[in-house]
Amino acid sequence: MSTTGQRGPDPESHIGRFAAYLRERFQRSGMTLAQLEKLTGISDSSLSRYFTGQALPQDEKTASRLGRVLRADRFVVCDLYRAARAEDQARKRAARQQARGRPVQPAPTGPPPPAGSSPEPGPQGLPDDTPLPQPPPPTEPQPGALDQRDRRRWLTPVLVGSPAVIITGVVTLALANLPTEPAPAGPRTSGTPTAVEPLCRGRDCRGKDAEATRCAASAQTVQDTWLRGLHVELRYSRPCAAVWARITGALVGDIAEVVNRHGVSQRAPVRWGKDVYSPMVETDDPRTAWACGITPTEETCTPRPAAGQGGRGSGGGA
Repeated sequence: MSTTGQRGPDPESHIGRFAAYLRERFQRSGMTLAQLEKLTGISDSSLSRYFTGQALPQDEKTASRLGRVLRADRFVVCDLYRAARAEDQARKRAARQQARGRPVQPAPTGPPPPAGSSPEPGPQGLPDDTPLPQPPPPTEPQPGALDQRDRRRWLTPVLVGSPAVIITGVVTLALANLPTEPAPAGPRTSGTPTAVEPLCRGRDCRGKDAEATRCAASAQTVQDTWLRGLHVELRYSRPCAAVWARITGALVGDIAEVVNRHGVSQRAPVRWGKDVYSPMVETDDPRTAWACGITPTEETCTPRPAAGQGGRGSGGGA
């Protein structure tokens, strides 16, 4: 286990985002730390430190094993882990240089190295052929594809990077591949981004995870509301014909619930951290569904459908 030396990392740092992703997957798993310890062979104290960003798994294999048990996207886990590890090692290297009275080299700000040259490997010695995440196209979101964060939100900061990570060359390589100029014509270039094919649609999505089924890639927030600091969102995926609830700024024990016009509902409690999203329910029209944030003493919901649109109506239960 590698200690980061931080009581609580910056949520926007790579270490913080890696910890947040693991926490989210742990919440979705419904497991306890004791159960997770038995399945992974990682002590509960180490798991707690991973989830708070106070430590990192000792190697990528351990991170991948933990992600597999949590049913996380292995590409996201590995990419976030590499960025977090590089950031941690860069910070430690800078601290050693300062302790020796040597100036810390600033992060490069110029253009990427020319073709044929190799960036200096980071502390982990990442090979040049390390697979990197495919960056999103640099265009404004199109209608029906707004706020595609549920999977991309974890990888985008890896591509943008902090100066510490840029030193390792990982982010420099990723930025070099951003399609800022038209790609040359070739047999494998269609000129149109390939859509992520969802793994379910409609009734088949009921009770399933939006991220695991790729529905989150095409999701947008269609309704939202607030209960003081609790933000409640109704998320909708048109390709999947499904909706789910997401709450942020929550406390452990708060619940995210989604209901469609037929009264079919799914809910998920916050077991760790401050956010959670529910499993999905089917709907072709998000206006006939609603999301609720439920605390031990009260609840708030997005607008419910009028009586003519079906559902439990404004006087029904949560």
